[in-house]
Amino acid sequence: MQPMCLTCHGPAEQIPTEVRQALQRSYPHDKATGYQPGMIRGAVSITRPLP
Repeated sequence: MQPMCLTCHGPAEQIPTEVRQALQRSYPHDKATGYQPGMIRGAVSITRPLP
């Protein structure tokens, strides 16, 4: 997580009120908050068979 990401995904009490309200309207079931700088939020793994 980069500092900019924390505007929406950081600790709930630190998310600005207008952002929190917009997130609730657009993503009412989203629980992706509480992250800290440097945390990994997701990863991608690619596998392919050997020839």
